[in-house]
Amino acid sequence: MKPNVTLDEKKASEIMNSALKRCGMEPCPVPLKDLASYSTYRSEKHFVQSSILLVVLAMFLMLPFLFIRPSLTLTPEENVPIGKVAYIAEVSSFVPFSSIHASIDEYSMPVYELSRGKYRIEPTINGELIVRAVSFNDQYSVISVNVDSVDRKAPHLTKDAIVGDMLKLYVADEGSGIDADSIYAIFDNGEKVDSLVYDAENSVITFPAPSSSVNIYVADYAGNELHMVLTKK
Repeated sequence: MKPNVTLDEKKASEIMNSALKRCGMEPCPVPLKDLASYSTYRSEKHFVQSSILLVVLAMFLMLPFLFIRPSLTLTPEENVPIGKVAYIAEVSSFVPFSSIHASIDEYSMPVYELSRGKYRIEPTINGELIVRAVSFNDQYSVISVNVDSVDRKAPHLTKDAIVGDMLKLYVADEGSGIDADSIYAIFDNGEKVDSLVYDAENSVITFPAPSSSVNIYVADYAGNELHMVLTKK
């Protein structure tokens, strides 16, 4: 094992100057401690410069990622109830994903997350549906489609007539159509009657003329409901 020899500053300067003299060179006028301090300063400066260079290089390499947009697709969902519309939006992005928003005429539409990067959008009105997906780098993708199949109008009464002791109510629905199973009546005494006769071909509801007021409810397949209050004259 070699002994650990430590030279003091004076001895080290003498050895350095002796070596310079043997080489035919003038003794060094700069104190050895100053040379050591300068060497340390150069090492520290080199470290700082290298660190700054690495940071700048890393930022330069990451620069393209600041402009990467998310990938967005929008597909109509099949087998939805009559009078309703739904879309499946799928988002993928190399940069972490931030948010997704859907709107029609500046009204927000419901968006439900099905799984990571997959969403269900349910327009509640007709118009231009605009879907916007945004990444954390503030880049975004937009898709727009025209929605015209949302049924928001309830059935309506076209006319009524009394034939003998039977009351006939003629109803119409230009959207999803009358749901015969949704038709019922509630009388003043609270009795609910579901067995109203509905002629789908002629769109007419027939039932015995009430002796008092009665509430009639008729809905379409989209769930829009017509409420009629009939009062005996």
